[in-house]
Amino acid sequence: MFKFYFILILNLVFTCFCFAQNKSQLYHFTKISIDKGVSSPNIRKITKDRFGFMWFATQDGLNRYDGINFIQFNSNKGNINRTLASNDIQDIFVTESSIWVLSAYGGVDEIDLTTLVIINRIAPHEYLKQKTPLWYRCLFIKDSNLYIGTQEGHAFHFNIAKHALIKHINTSQFGISESRIDKIYIDSLDQCWLMIANKGVKILNKSLTKISDHKYINADENELVYFSDQVVYKNNLILATSSGFKQFSLTNEIKSVNYFPKIHLPPVKEEIFSMSVFENLLYFSTITNLYCFNLTTGQTTLITDQQ
Repeated sequence: MFKFYFILILNLVFTCFCFAQNKSQLYHFTKISIDKGVSSPNIRKITKDRFGFMWFATQDGLNRYDGINFIQFNSNKGNINRTLASNDIQDIFVTESSIWVLSAYGGVDEIDLTTLVIINRIAPHEYLKQKTPLWYRCLFIKDSNLYIGTQEGHAFHFNIAKHALIKHINTSQFGISESRIDKIYIDSLDQCWLMIANKGVKILNKSLTKISDHKYINADENELVYFSDQVVYKNNLILATSSGFKQFSLTNEIKSVNYFPKIHLPPVKEEIFSMSVFENLLYFSTITNLYCFNLTTGQTTLITDQQ
């Protein structure tokens, strides 16, 4: 899982302009391992900041990569300015000036992209006056609003500018028990989309006080899925799940939810681990392969190494 995630995003970011023009779908792969400086082979997420640096969220800290060298951030560093709350990084989110780092039991650290100094830390469980940390799994940032989801079904909304907790909920208060929030997305109406493992997708209103009454949210009550990644393409939220793709319209008139149309993975039930969109091309990885899907023509192509 981690191997393909690593290779997919790394090549997308550095050479995606070649992908759009290379019809043969034969690419050169570069392997980066621990002996090259990355802190762990278990890569959970990879992203790129506005300066072009790569950031790797791993099971043993955060890594920034400039194409040659790595800078590591973890909880064991002697430099307090680069010491994270915890090592097990679950999610990362890049803004114009910062990268936000979510660790399993530590909370969120904000790192300034220019100085590489930790400038903010939020531990949601402390706002609940709870000594035992929660297992934080995902985060999403929109404007000055930070949203965090947990393994235990908690969701938090913080105002970053005011350093204030706006709202805390537990999905059990909506009758959803034993829920794990895998992903969070905030749409243009500030509705909060919760991708809940084995429960489906729930949409909460802006104030997080009630669940939307759209019927399609639970497409199949008997379907057990978990969510691993998400991208937005032309007002569609595409989710990578343990049973293929899910697609949602983000327009005001939301009508249906279906498996992603015209994907040619037999029979579109293979587990999707990661994905990224470049122009009209969707790149995604499964446990065994990398694929390129043309969102315009509906053609899926297997990506192979030219060597």
